[in-house]
Amino acid sequence: GFLCFKFQDCFNWPVKYTMPLILFNSKQKAGLETVAGLSAEHIAEVAKISLESLHTRLSKKAISNAARALGQEPESIRLAVDSLAYFLLEGARLHLPTSDVKDSLAEAGIIDAQALAVQETLNSNAEWLASLPTIQSGDLPHLDSLRWRLEVELGSRLAKGTVRPNYLLQFNQLDGESTEMHCDVTTLRHIANELKSALQEGSGFHSRRVQRFLK
Repeated sequence: GFLCFKFQDCFNWPVKYTMPLILFNSKQKAGLETVAGLSAEHIAEVAKISLESLHTRLSKKAISNAARALGQEPESIRLAVDSLAYFLLEGARLHLPTSDVKDSLAEAGIIDAQALAVQETLNSNAEWLASLPTIQSGDLPHLDSLRWRLEVELGSRLAKGTVRPNYLLQFNQLDGESTEMHCDVTTLRHIANELKSALQEGSGFHSRRVQRFLK
């Protein structure tokens, strides 16, 4: 990843500088490079789609339609949308002044009218964006879909008539990677209960207090 710096001219040592705390991972950097290759008008459209993605999960069809309209590959537009959504969230959360927003965007090659299109989107939605949870910059996998298959052994000398069902689970990530695992009914029920407990914990009073401190 890379960190955006803004250096100020100074005749005295040490050099004074400010650091807008927006850190991009490799995928976000690639997404912003795609944004930098678009016109200001098209960037405004991508920014609009990025806001929509924060409201609800975008379908593959919506991404494909946007990519076709912009003359880009769907994967490139998906990265651009995700990266711009992250930038807008962080810019609003940190209350970055216009000069810092411009410097951060310039580091990604987004300048002049392009940067203005992003700035206008940020200014118009700053209050709402600041109220949303933060998107982490780490390369954590994001689940796209889950496929499952029930497997039952119908005959075996060892089974002796006992039916032992198993599930084959395939977790498909947004980056195209997939992971498979086998588990029995008891283990699957335990996983479901743990996920349910985690969701309830995430919406609890203590979790909401922590999130307020992290904004």
